[in-house]
Amino acid sequence: MKKIFLQQIILFIFLIDFSFASSTTKEIANELAKEDSFYLKQHSTNSIFWQPFHENLFNKAKKQNKLIFLSIGYSTCHWCHEMNKESFSDTEVARILNKHYISIKVDKEELPQIDFKYQEKYREFKNENGGWPLTVILNHKKQIVFLGTYLPKNSLIEIVGLIETLQKYAKQNEKNSLKILKKSNQNIKKTISNHEEAFVKTMLERYDEKFHGFDKQNKFPLTSHLNFLFDLYLLNKDETLKTIVLNTSKTLINNALQDHIQGGFYRYSVNQNFTFPHFEKMLYTQAELLALFYRLYLNTKDKTYLKAIKNTIAFTNNYLSNEQNLFYSAVDAKEKYYLYDYEKLYSFLGENEFEDIEEELEKIAFDEFGNLSNNLNLVKKEILNKDLKALLKKFREKENFPFIDKKIITSWNAMMISSLFKVSTLDKNYLKQAINALDSLLKNLYVKNTLYHQKIEDKTPLQEALLEEYVFLSEALINAFLKTYENKYLDLAKKLSFFVNENFYKDKTWFYDKEKNYKAYFSDRHYSSPISIHLNNLYSIANLNYDLKLLESTKIKIQEQKQKILNDISRAPNALRLFTKIKHQDVILKTNKNNLLKNKKLIETIKYPYLLTQVENTKNYLACDERTCFYYDIDLNKVIESIDKL
Repeated sequence: MKKIFLQQIILFIFLIDFSFASSTTKEIANELAKEDSFYLKQHSTNSIFWQPFHENLFNKAKKQNKLIFLSIGYSTCHWCHEMNKESFSDTEVARILNKHYISIKVDKEELPQIDFKYQEKYREFKNENGGWPLTVILNHKKQIVFLGTYLPKNSLIEIVGLIETLQKYAKQNEKNSLKILKKSNQNIKKTISNHEEAFVKTMLERYDEKFHGFDKQNKFPLTSHLNFLFDLYLLNKDETLKTIVLNTSKTLINNALQDHIQGGFYRYSVNQNFTFPHFEKMLYTQAELLALFYRLYLNTKDKTYLKAIKNTIAFTNNYLSNEQNLFYSAVDAKEKYYLYDYEKLYSFLGENEFEDIEEELEKIAFDEFGNLSNNLNLVKKEILNKDLKALLKKFREKENFPFIDKKIITSWNAMMISSLFKVSTLDKNYLKQAINALDSLLKNLYVKNTLYHQKIEDKTPLQEALLEEYVFLSEALINAFLKTYENKYLDLAKKLSFFVNENFYKDKTWFYDKEKNYKAYFSDRHYSSPISIHLNNLYSIANLNYDLKLLESTKIKIQEQKQKILNDISRAPNALRLFTKIKHQDVILKTNKNNLLKNKKLIETIKYPYLLTQVENTKNYLACDERTCFYYDIDLNKVIESIDKL
């Protein structure tokens, strides 16, 4: 009897405790469910009292004597998903955060200025690049006490876990013994007389001669770096630089960084030899690689690049485009979708009456034990057997396609549109698509002279544009002008660029936002630095309009930043590229509009890297620099020859 009574008491206590826990959970209403961001919604069911970023939260932290836990990521980020599953869905982590911290979730694609700020802080404090998820602990004064990326829930041999980290700083805060993080002392000020030699020296040190690309792991395409190295090859005829660029680009195409089944490029390689990609596919990756491959195709006529261009455009059209001719932002890193179980695939091919299975699978390096691990295989090179490729696609599609983030981000769309204009000489359909996409972008995200950062499907855009929106849209408009010679594009590019000068620049400093709360930087990270692209845009606009005043002011603006850029020389190739462009000068090829349009293919064979084209009412072809026209002839080939001698 006593035993039954004791069991009833235990059950009663358990039910009370469960009821209390349930009511507590209900009281902690997660605020992310109300947000538009796909990434924030992914965390809306966490028991953590997440809140979207707002400056008032720092005042709240002060009043409650709590720290700020700031977590930055995005919807298709693999390690963000892992940290969510392991830690942010865990009740113990939620209990600690809810008790001691104000927890803030930031979608880095929605608020890139916040991400840029703390990624730059990470590099300043740690003397290395950060990444996502980015984990920041701050006090109410916005002083940083901890910076990290992915943290396991519990500590490992070499990594302090999230729970231990949270408990450590919460305890310090209670005892008023918080220590503010100090910057790395490894950043030594440099003065470099020749930025080109310094950049090349740095990149040669980073170059992987065996497997190509740069650095040893987490190898990104580094498109901006390859573009500048190719400029220097064209200017100086340094065959070593040409070899580096071509070998690296071929490796990106021929190894596992390209999806050889459905097209498109993954974001980076986890390992050194480009055989194990991180499976995200970002719109900006496709855009920047398209432009690079087109340059290389024009200079080499190697059809490897042409095929990669066509496959990449087909991928974006098949999986990232919408009915409004705009582009979604990314495809998630669903590793399971891209890997093949050898035994299951073997059975599937047999069921579909495919012949010579073992021999054909061996040709693409598939192995019964797996060419990665645990019986799993990845397509690491081009599949020449069309029937096998079709069946591999069919087998893959038995699994649900990875999540597509359907945000329409203005800057990323503009990057893709720029590249479509650049490659449009290959196919008139690319030009048509570029024009339609640009018109749609302006219609949907440049409303009543207000530019917006992003749009989610049919919803009205609300978040006004940041620096990068104005900059990359201006670049797209300049490229539209250079393919159509419609002055409306150049006029709008000039208008938007002047708006940037007036609203994102103060006291020799560039800012990511109009309120000037977040400094912008020259580092070309996951894609090109918007400041560098903006100054390149201004330089082009000045030369296309022969605006010497604008040309001079742009040169002054870039010179103001010279020491900042040289202190970080390996990370700012687009800024360095402008120094080189100023030294060598743009060349403007001028003739009548009909001549320019009918001779596009021939004009694009010009080797000189800094070429613009502009309409002039003459039958002759004129080659001009910033202040003079130095050669003219009725024969375009002779003019091209004079330019290529520069």
